[in-house]
Amino acid sequence: GKFEGCREYVPHFWSIGLDGFADSDDGITYTFKVTKEDRAQFPGAFGKRRTVRLVEDSNGFVNEV
Repeated sequence: GKFEGCREYVPHFWSIGLDGFADSDDGITYTFKVTKEDRAQFPGAFGKRRTVRLVEDSNGFVNEV
């Protein structure tokens, strides 16, 4: 489906972005700051990453950039 091959947190962040709650939305990329709450919800998923950036490609798949 739309999130095939993505990490487990991608659908969560994509949904938040669609609801208008991305930290940044330039019309192409949703950007989110990784919070303590995100790290608690998805333990070990982010490593040292501070942000998650998501885009939808021309085939409708969501990808991290």
